Amino acid sequence: MALLTYPFDVRWRARAGDWVAGVSMLVVMVVGGSIVFGASLPDLTRAPAEEAGALPALPTDTPFRTHEVEPTPEARKSPRPRPRPQPEPRKREVKVEDVPESGTGMKIILPGTGVAGPVEATTVDVVFSSFNVLGTSHTRPGGDRPGYAPGAVRARWAAQLIAQHDVDIAGLQELQDDQMRTIMSALPGFDIFPGPSMTWREAENSIIWRSDEWGAVQTSTIAIPYFRGSIRHMPYVRLRNLETGTDVWVANFHNPANTRRFGNNSRWRAEATRRQIRLANLLRDETGLPVVFTGDFNERELFYCRLAGSTALEASSGGTAERGRCAPPPRPGIDWVLGTPELEWLASVTDRGPLVRRTTDHPMVVAKAQLSVMDESAVDEATKGLDRVRGSLERRSED
Repeated sequence: MALLTYPFDVRWRARAGDWVAGVSMLVVMVVGGSIVFGASLPDLTRAPAEEAGALPALPTDTPFRTHEVEPTPEARKSPRPRPRPQPEPRKREVKVEDVPESGTGMKIILPGTGVAGPVEATTVDVVFSSFNVLGTSHTRPGGDRPGYAPGAVRARWAAQLIAQHDVDIAGLQELQDDQMRTIMSALPGFDIFPGPSMTWREAENSIIWRSDEWGAVQTSTIAIPYFRGSIRHMPYVRLRNLETGTDVWVANFHNPANTRRFGNNSRWRAEATRRQIRLANLLRDETGLPVVFTGDFNERELFYCRLAGSTALEASSGGTAERGRCAPPPRPGIDWVLGTPELEWLASVTDRGPLVRRTTDHPMVVAKAQLSVMDESAVDEATKGLDRVRGSLERRSED
């Protein structure tokens, strides 16, 4: 069995600058914010009427759901229950209000000499993955992927691959119940959403993360059209790095493929991508936080050019899309990891090794990023604040 490795240290430590000795004053400035998703969000449930060949109206459904998260040590240690069939929840309008502050902050130190040290952004190294694990139903007797091992067996291999690649945060697709329980049992240091907290259909697209390094601040879903326009609620979570306090949005999707059973779903993929574009722009514009998308989007160049051309998301595998011109990354697949410019992609691997081929009919995409705890605007604001305090102290000394 071949072990895929690549030359980088996936563990990280926050970097801190050296400051001048003889500190006389400490000023702490915290950069944070809040968000209110207003009444404009529900229009994501329909295509613009002015577009040629507008899609038929989707089933009335609230596009966003929000779940407040208050994890406890006891809850994390308790066994994960097997999800039971649940009736469809009552549909109602949901607004997201009073999202907690990101917690990212900066300490500004004024040395006694009045000469300040440099203000720098801290960075964190994070390994993301997008992994379609091939649902159990595909490999059962009569399924369309004969020759594979049972789902639970393949799930153990999937967990092994996640551990081997030292993944911190992963978006999983086609994660069926027995596979979910197997993976979470094999990876006890991970948390999951939605996992068993929602119906088995919603659990098929779940996000997992290392619970000793990241904590969920907010968990939410967005309504995405799937086969023949049926709605699936797919997850996006606001995760907080437990050491530095920085936050990042992570969303995970599975857009519908063209199949013999369900026909051509290109128009539903286009509508799904439109909603994903709106979500990426909304999250970044309203919170100023980095955004990461993982998923099996069932499209290559067309998806990349639509998404990257309309958002700040950049693929871990490269490519450019700006000023109306698009150059996709070389040999693109349908599985993607993308992030906004606060993430510098350091390495991207598409694992198609023997263990992956035994586990699923998709490659495993693994990407390492260096995440900036604060963007340049926050650094500039902190520097200006420091200058104002210094000026005030100088004026006092002159008086």
